Amino acid sequence: WRKHPDTLAERSRFAEQSGVSRDRWLAVLTALLLPLASTILSGLDHRYGWSAPLPFWLRALGGVMVALSFAWATWAMLENRYFSAVARIQTERGQQVVSSGPYRVMRHPAYASSLLAWLGAPLLLNSLWACLPGALCVLLIAYRTKLEDELLMKGLPGYGAYAARTRYRLIPGVW
Repeated sequence: WRKHPDTLAERSRFAEQSGVSRDRWLAVLTALLLPLASTILSGLDHRYGWSAPLPFWLRALGGVMVALSFAWATWAMLENRYFSAVARIQTERGQQVVSSGPYRVMRHPAYASSLLAWLGAPLLLNSLWACLPGALCVLLIAYRTKLEDELLMKGLPGYGAYAARTRYRLIPGVW
């Protein structure tokens, strides 16, 4: 809120935005419903003992992964003043391509950070059953990056050149 107060306002109005890509329903699934499902499954798993307890070091690794994911997402938010909950071209805010910070190595660092959280959270919560909504979320996030790239290629000047320079969407050296 100190660096880009307009970004906070943008993110708070995601449900009422016009010109939003087809990913609004994906945003609700990946940021609200699937995390809720994962938390509920973790609680039920703990209550009924559906999966064997994980070793402490693996749960600690999950905690580190979740913490790193929050740090990575925060860095992406600080670098990108157009960071929004849903993909849209923000012409009224003079949107430009951001290629600094984590955007130097991948086009969608916030989505990448959520993948790290989705891998770490089931470990932290000591629940293999929490991996089920996490796996679905990973697939949906990969699809969101496809939709967002299509939107930005069509509507944001310079994005095509940026995408050619920054080849990887989510995982440097892989994809």
